[in-house]
Parts: sequence; structure tokens; C-alpha cells
Amino acid sequence: SELPNKMTMATWRNYAVHFRLRAHQKGSNPDLPEFWLTTRAPLEDAKGCSFYNTYFDFRSQVITLAKGGDDSCNSIRIEANGYPLQAGSEWYDVVMSMENDSLEVFVDGQRVIEAKDGAVQQGYVYFNVGPGAIVQFDDIEVYKLDE
Repeated sequence: SELPNKMTMATWRNYAVHFRLRAHQKGSNPDLPEFWLTTRAPLEDAKGCSFYNTYFDFRSQVITLAKGGDDSCNSIRIEANGYPLQAGSEWYDVVMSMENDSLEVFVDGQRVIEAKDGAVQQGYVYFNVGPGAIVQFDDIEVYKLDE
């Protein structure tokens, strides 16, 4: 398959990201999660809250959805819920869905996050790994939802 065009993805409004996730080793910084997914990210630096981060913290076993951006945004938490994330050999099936102002996160078919926030309406997606963490991804799909 072809690599996605970042310019095109930056204009996407309604899309989902589906992948499998496994953390072999917890991160070395207790203040940062092992993995986070950034969605609806702008191509250029923007003022204020300009993207969403979904944090997967294996140490505290919490999944958090937050708005991120420049220093004036300061990572505004939208919703956080516990989930029994375990570092090691277990794979987790993850879906992050963004349709209009509806933001949902599913892990192994269970809805973990269900939020409404219309502050950021479009942008591309990227994966982040915390310092010292060893994380694997597999079967990554990014697809548009019907508009």
C-alpha cells in the first residue's frame, strides 16, 4: 500500500484509527505514559488547543483523552477511565473514532472513552512512545468515516 499523504490527512474531519498495541516495557519517566495517540493534529504550529492526545498509561492503568497544543492549552483533560493495561506479552485491540464532535476510544471491543468536544475538527494522526518504553504496534489502519 502507499504511504498516506499528510496534506490530505490534515483535512480529514471524520476518521478512525484501528491498531493493535503491546507494551513490552513500562517507560522510565513516571510522569509520562508509555504510549499516546495524537489525532486531528494541524500541519502548522497553532495557537491554543489544536489537537487531541489519547494517553495509554500502563503504570497507572488509565486511558485519558485530552486536548493538547501550545503552552496556553496546557493539556486539558476531557475524560479519563481505568483499564487493566498490563505491560508484557498481551496485545490490545484499539479503535479511536472521531466523528464531528463525538470522540470514542474502544479497547478490546469495550468503550473506554465517550466524549463530546468540537474544539478541534480536523487533522492528521501520529503515534508517540514515552521515554524508556518499549511498545509495539501491528495491523494499523486509518480510515475515513462517512461524512
